[in-house]
Amino acid sequence: GSSNLRLGANAGDAILQNGNFNTLVGDEAGTGITTGLRNTFVGASAGDVTTTPANNVGVGHNALGGNILGSDSVAIGKDALEEQNPAGSSIVSMNNV
Repeated sequence: GSSNLRLGANAGDAILQNGNFNTLVGDEAGTGITTGLRNTFVGASAGDVTTTPANNVGVGHNALGGNILGSDSVAIGKDALEEQNPAGSSIVSMNNV
C-alpha cells in the first residue's frame, strides 16, 4: 500500500498493495488490514482484525478489536465496539472515556 503510517510492533504488517491511507499507531494496531482504506487506529490492538473495510476510527486499547468487515465506524475508549462486526454500517460508540 501507499501513504500508510505505521508505528508500533506489527502495526499494519499485513497491508497489501491496495491498502492505502491508513494511520496505525500502537502494537498490533490494524495488523489485519490487507486492502482497507483510510482507517485510523490508535492504541494497542485497535482494529487488529479489520481486513478490508474503509473509513474507520478506533482510539483506545482494542477499540474496534472485533471488527472484520464493518466500515464507517467510530469507536473511542478501551474495548469500544470490540464486539461489533457489521458489513457496511456507520456506528459511533464511546466506552470508558
